[in-house]
Parts: sequence; structure tokens; C-alpha cells
Amino acid sequence: LVMRVPAELPALAPQWLTAETRTEAGQHVVLVGIAGGPRANPMAIGAYRLRIWTRAQGGEIEAAPAGDVELVSGSATWSSAPRPGPAPPITVFAALVDPAGRAGDIVSIPATAS
Repeated sequence: LVMRVPAELPALAPQWLTAETRTEAGQHVVLVGIAGGPRANPMAIGAYRLRIWTRAQGGEIEAAPAGDVELVSGSATWSSAPRPGPAPPITVFAALVDPAGRAGDIVSIPATAS
């Protein structure tokens, strides 16, 4: 059995990502999306995935509790669990993970309020 694995780690283009916060009924959520990302070959052992972390202003970096988000046709969305209060400034960190499980460089973007 032979498996081709590109020598380069997967790169995440910041323009593929969106991040926003929504506040409703005294709670806020963080929404992250990726569009235009890579697609795995149909013969690949798995899909590309997005690994997500968030950090509220002055807080600790927290990994997305559900784990990596699988890209379908180069796209995916993720929503955090509701948190109390209005959204503080939040930074989203993300890395692309290839089907072989290798993570590329981490990209950070600020979440915009919507």
C-alpha cells in the first residue's frame, strides 16, 4: 500500500476565514467559518480539518471543545457554546490539518461583532 503525502504542511490563507461574535439574550457566541479551503482527493484517508482556538481579551487560549472541524468541499462552520454577558474582544486562532493529521501554521484573526 502506497500513500502520497505532500512534503509541505497545509497552509491556511487568512482570507478563507471569518470570525464574528453574536450577542443575544444576555449571552454571546463565537462563530468561525472557512470557505474556499482545500479539498482532499477522493482517495485520501480523510478530509482536511480546521483546528480552532479562541482567546477573550486578557483570558486564556481555549481549544474548541468538540475538536477539529471537518471541511466539506473546502468549507466548514463552527459555533462556540453560549457564554454569559456581551462578547468581549475575541481573537480566533486556527490551523489547517491535512488528512494525514499534520497541522500547518496557526493564523489569528479578530472576531468582529455582529
